[in-house]
Amino acid sequence: MAARRSPTESAGRVSGSVVLRPGRPTDIPALRALEDRAFTYDRLSARSFARFLHSPSASLIVAEASGMVCGYALTLFRKRSKVARLYSIAVDATLGRRKLGGRLLGAAEVAALRRRAKAMRLEVKPDNRHALRLYGTFGYRVVRELGAYYDDGSKALRLEKALAVSKQPAFPDRSGGRRPRVTATVSLNSPPQPCGRRRDTLSPGSILR
Repeated sequence: MAARRSPTESAGRVSGSVVLRPGRPTDIPALRALEDRAFTYDRLSARSFARFLHSPSASLIVAEASGMVCGYALTLFRKRSKVARLYSIAVDATLGRRKLGGRLLGAAEVAALRRRAKAMRLEVKPDNRHALRLYGTFGYRVVRELGAYYDDGSKALRLEKALAVSKQPAFPDRSGGRRPRVTATVSLNSPPQPCGRRRDTLSPGSILR
């Protein structure tokens, strides 16, 4: 039997179609390897991934291709709050033009809607142009600038998008019904609700196209 490749050894070899699915505890080593490739600071530990995977207030969606983890989106929720927080997205830079960042973001929004969230909020560095371009395409708008937000003293931009269900449904489910389509409406300007530690949502080195 062939030896199983480690997540680090598999970097740069991702091929095949990409499937989005819920994260599993067995994904943690691959998620950690992806975290090291995508981010240069404030990386999530294996313990943090394990905690989020078992937390009822978190949604971790994993992208998989050819049996390898190649991306994830982590969204956090608070009790009695209608605002979800997109905590982190990471995409394997070797995937090229597959628009995986957009697919993960859309899936995170659907997960938020299923938990009856009315808006999605996130923080990002002003110089993270790849992420800002993606979020702008999806209808996110800057609602606040946060000075000295990150550990290195740099500021952040808070972005927000109101979520709505369109009248024409999309995304059929297994039962033959239809899942809601996520659309953008006017951004909300509700007060900030910190959830977890501070985090730039997407590494500038990730590929978002």
